[in-house]
Amino acid sequence: MKQAKTAKVAIELLMYDSAKRLAQPDKPSGCMLITATMNGSKQIEEVYHNVQEKRQNYQAILLKRMQQGIEDGDIAPDAPIHAMVDFYITVINGLTIQACDGANLDRLNQVILNSIQAWPIFNGSIAH
Repeated sequence: MKQAKTAKVAIELLMYDSAKRLAQPDKPSGCMLITATMNGSKQIEEVYHNVQEKRQNYQAILLKRMQQGIEDGDIAPDAPIHAMVDFYITVINGLTIQACDGANLDRLNQVILNSIQAWPIFNGSIAH
């Protein structure tokens, strides 16, 4: 993600890469670990906390990339980067669920395209 020219491109690449991994025709769709731990039962509590920690670390990485975007000038200094991270993490997590429910790569890519079109909503002065 650090190598991407802008924060927006980094998010796009991340989401498209995630979609490719989630919708591989020769493998089970989605992330079985995440979907298996969503109910939070006592039997898998340790696994759930491990997965939750990884998701939180991932959010921190995205936030750092957004902060770099502010420093680089491709995100407005007053942009709500925490809200942006929350939004795009939610989209990525939703891709997992959609893939588990049978969405193919084209459908996941359409979701990604729609979410990227939301980029300027967070701040009209964000560079597109």
